[in-house]
Amino acid sequence: CIDRRNGEINWDRSIPASEHTQKFSRRIQDHGYATSTPVTDGKAVYAFFGVSGVVAYDFDGNQLWQATVGTGTAGFGSAASPVVFENLLLVNASIESKTVFAFDKKSGREVWKIPEINRAWTTPCVAAVGDGTSELIINQKDVIYGFDPETGKQLWSCDAIDDYIVPVPISHDGIVYCLGGRTNRCVAIKLG
Repeated sequence: CIDRRNGEINWDRSIPASEHTQKFSRRIQDHGYATSTPVTDGKAVYAFFGVSGVVAYDFDGNQLWQATVGTGTAGFGSAASPVVFENLLLVNASIESKTVFAFDKKSGREVWKIPEINRAWTTPCVAAVGDGTSELIINQKDVIYGFDPETGKQLWSCDAIDDYIVPVPISHDGIVYCLGGRTNRCVAIKLG
């Protein structure tokens, strides 16, 4: 935590690395680890460290909770960033366990999970639908899914890009745009 007025470090915290952390290799030397961006709801800060788990801190640097999400690794590490939605913290642990998790952001308790999310390095997108509701969009290899972000219940699915997925889905005016693959493909879907 850095004071933005003067650049001084207010606090600095770490968690121990998991024994399942990927070993340093030539591939990592050439490209580096893919890492996620922390997120805040204005009351706490949440960070995802792949096989080392998800951690929440208050603004004084006190650890609130920590949760594990799996032990799988794949080449460059985990790239998906956590997403705050109402009282939930959504974490795509596709690489670690082929699962998207929803944690209670205050306690770290698992609220729901979605299994079988395959080869999706991407941060989930919570998209506004024209009727005032929201959909959780997961873009993975071969399939794009829409879920209810409050319950994890699947709302719809459609065929998608038949390659690995890295870019974050984006939404605008009730349409979600999903990109990915080695040949730069895009799928646009009307929500609702």
